[in-house]
Amino acid sequence: MNYNCEKWLQLIFCQFHPKVDETLSLIRHILTQPGRIRQRSRILEVELERLDSGVQGDTLDEVLEKLRKDNHLNLPDGRKLVIWQAL
Repeated sequence: MNYNCEKWLQLIFCQFHPKVDETLSLIRHILTQPGRIRQRSRILEVELERLDSGVQGDTLDEVLEKLRKDNHLNLPDGRKLVIWQAL
C-alpha cells in the first residue's frame, strides 16, 4: 500500500517538479518533515515546516493546491484534511 501511495504521489509531483528523478526522494522527505497536527472539530490540520529547498517548497505548495482542488484531502472517516507549509 505504501508503495502504491508513493507512486500515485510521484505521478502528481512529476507534473510540477522540474527534476523528475528527485520526486520519490522528495515525497519521502516530506513524510518525515517536522510539523504540527491539530484536530479542530471535523478538520485535521497538518502544518509542516517549510522545506529547505525553495524549488521543492514551491513544488509542494503546488501539489497541495492540486490535491485540494481535486478533493483528495478527505479522510476515510469523512473528516477534512487541511495541510500546508509554515511560512
